Amino acid sequence: MKKTMFLGLLLCLLTACQAPDKQPDQEAAIPDSQALESPDTKAVSVAEPATTSPAAPWSGVVSPPEGSLAEQLAFMVKQCHDMVMDEEMGSGEFDEKIDAAAQGYLRISGGWPTCGCNCTSTAGAYRKADGSYLLLSQEQWPCSYRNIAQSSENWDRILPEGFGIKTFLSEGGEEVSLPDQSMLRLQFEIPQKGTQTQLDLKWIPLGLQFPSSPLIGTSMDQDLHSTYLGDFWELVESVKVGESLMAMKDNRPDEISQEDRQPYTEALQELSAEEIADYLGTLFQAYQIYSSMSHTSLRMDWDREAGRFRILEKLNPAKPLSFLEFLATYPRYGPMC
Repeated sequence: MKKTMFLGLLLCLLTACQAPDKQPDQEAAIPDSQALESPDTKAVSVAEPATTSPAAPWSGVVSPPEGSLAEQLAFMVKQCHDMVMDEEMGSGEFDEKIDAAAQGYLRISGGWPTCGCNCTSTAGAYRKADGSYLLLSQEQWPCSYRNIAQSSENWDRILPEGFGIKTFLSEGGEEVSLPDQSMLRLQFEIPQKGTQTQLDLKWIPLGLQFPSSPLIGTSMDQDLHSTYLGDFWELVESVKVGESLMAMKDNRPDEISQEDRQPYTEALQELSAEEIADYLGTLFQAYQIYSSMSHTSLRMDWDREAGRFRILEKLNPAKPLSFLEFLATYPRYGPMC
């Protein structure tokens, strides 16, 4: 069965992150050697739709009020704070609170009785050469599949030069046709000490992907856009032969393996052949992108003079997978409450 839910919130469109200085007034440690050159991956051929242009409108960019650094960090975690401390809904106390505002760091975590749900929000401040700060936060609300990165400056001003999907692709790879919908999001590990920050690419579950959006976003949220696809995933998980998936994707039922025909026939009671083909087509696009990737994470450091991050090294090499294996690792979406 398929159900669609729309509420409303905020979608993040391209890229970003920031981390806290160990001392807000201390110069960030920047090695003399530039560990990696700007990742333009010039040998990679990528067909990118116009919606992935850096000129696309930004979201996830906020404007903290004037005030002390502690007040600005508190603003970056305000939504989680207010939910936990809400007199009617919240628990009224934090499960975790690390208040190191003097060092440019704040982290809170707490829950509320409904379904045992919780939120975690981490904020960091990165000092720039002119004495001002870049503020970054990373929020996670598991029950609502809400993961949001927020920045006090436009993402294209703070991420490494030339940042985009090409940053993660193998050099000399085959041409990849990129869809005009969000499939990936950025997630940051904001350190309590220092400025080295890990950036991870995470797949957005099918059903939470937002159409007509840049490929890489900075958030996902079921309250913004969600479609439950339980019957589809039940079919995928029952498939034994990888070639059957390709036959379903191309809507060629006669080529489905004998042992996979019964679950396919059962799925057709809830889904049309066209819907199955469409969902698999979207996931196959994701698989093609993954197959062209060399790594899925970056270790970055904050360059105070440039006012942006730079890449130190690429992490988490992409392992070779078949389409069937890739789908086994792909995140699912299912309402929790």
